Amino acid sequence: MESANSGGAASYRDSVDKVTINIGATSYLLGNRQPTRTLGAVNPEYFSEGEGADFVAFIHEQSITLGLSIESEQPVVGMWQGNLEPALSVDVVGLPTQVERLARLLGRRYNQESVMLFQPDPKGRGNLYSITDVSADEADLVFGEMLRQGLPGGRYMAGRIEIVDVAGESGSNVRALADLLGKEVRTIAGHTRFLSKGEGDY
Repeated sequence: MESANSGGAASYRDSVDKVTINIGATSYLLGNRQPTRTLGAVNPEYFSEGEGADFVAFIHEQSITLGLSIESEQPVVGMWQGNLEPALSVDVVGLPTQVERLARLLGRRYNQESVMLFQPDPKGRGNLYSITDVSADEADLVFGEMLRQGLPGGRYMAGRIEIVDVAGESGSNVRALADLLGKEVRTIAGHTRFLSKGEGDY
């Protein structure tokens, strides 16, 4: 599997200090549900009840067990291969190995294809791109265009679209999306890792 650091700066997993790492994950499974194509069709209360609430509680329980602290958590709308789903963006503070362990637990317990981790670091090879001041209607337009730009996934949160890459490979595609809307792109360098069920990470 690719990592944000292959051939570059030291991995966040090499750190012996506590750091802040963002986890992007969900408990949502498409299963027999109809695919969701617009933001308005995504349940905004998903994490307040049932499996979504269980997901949030599990994150907090395991964080305590692993010696981690939750700095912030925010419901977002995730997009993968054209389908939209409720997801959670969680900033976790702790030892990198323990944060990654939490991400693996989430992926395995909730049978997810992938879980994303991103640690801001000026020396990182990956990037987190933010297209700012984006309305819900504009986000629907961008999500529809992303696959044509070779971008399989991203998320919408607090009026912005976020897209991460592993080694800076997506910059021109993200800027093309921003140009479509006449918006700005903010870029944060860092270490990106996608844990994958298919690759045996959990």
